[in-house]
Amino acid sequence: MPTGSDFVWGSLQTATNHLLDHLHHHLDRQMGPPMAPPPWQGSGGVALAPPAPALAPAPWTAAAVGAAGAGVAAAAPPTGPAADATAPTWSYAEDVAVGATCLNCLRKHLGTATQALAAARDAAQQGTPDVARRYLARASAELAVLEQYDLAPDLLARTPPADRAVVEAVRPCLDRLRSALPTPEAAAVVWGSVDEAIRFARSPRRTPRDAAEVMRRLQVVDTQGAFLERVAFDPATVRTWPPGQQDQAWAARAALREGSHRLDQGDPLDPATLEAAAVAYEAAAVGLTPLPDAATLAQWADAAHRCQAMFYAAYLQRLQTARKTPTPPA
Repeated sequence: MPTGSDFVWGSLQTATNHLLDHLHHHLDRQMGPPMAPPPWQGSGGVALAPPAPALAPAPWTAAAVGAAGAGVAAAAPPTGPAADATAPTWSYAEDVAVGATCLNCLRKHLGTATQALAAARDAAQQGTPDVARRYLARASAELAVLEQYDLAPDLLARTPPADRAVVEAVRPCLDRLRSALPTPEAAAVVWGSVDEAIRFARSPRRTPRDAAEVMRRLQVVDTQGAFLERVAFDPATVRTWPPGQQDQAWAARAALREGSHRLDQGDPLDPATLEAAAVAYEAAAVGLTPLPDAATLAQWADAAHRCQAMFYAAYLQRLQTARKTPTPPA
């Protein structure tokens, strides 16, 4: 059952979301290339860093990026009064900034992670550890893709100062929370990236940019998933681990391979293909997530609420300052 604290924070988020949804379209921001995730800590605390260059792309990640965009453009609804009356007018990609940090994306990822951690805490208190573990892994995935696609240093460098101040206000809190959560970074990025790709693939008016965003995330999935499967869970290395860790690694490796096969054998722009892969990658991420005690989960949920409060306070201050600043004459 939601607590009184959850109700208060949920009410604040709901009330503020309407205002932010109305205003974020007026912020001229862009997205850039992803930032390499920090190393995953393997058995014995050994850091296993993914290779800097991308691995050889799978068939669906090569020239398919340009072909996918062209295919979507060719399949776009025809123009004209009859078509315009019924054609979808909204594209998911329109909600994602291009070339700078996306505050709208930050808000949504942080909000989802906050609610997931609250749900993990409640599930642990109610004696359903499997449910708690899944919510905990979901929170890790949300924060991992936020870092991967929205908070990269090159994006922050191109972000307007007023928006950058919002990020800097909440960033230390986000970093502390993200480093505390136990899901391996690469596993969280892989699951979160496929989950994001589904949203673009389902766009009511799927544009070439939606297709490009799908392919961009699948390239990260290909690189990080292959790293986990071939390096972190290399059979020769896994056989040296304790039996319990071996079982966990074999199960995760099998799930990663299943996710990769689903993507290789299907259409990467088909939501059904992505959803089938997401089931496998979710299994890997959840299976690799250790579950702490209920008190620790409660601490993480409270920390997420504090991060969310910091974001809203900084962003509402940014909006108030913008209203007081006169618009220069054209």
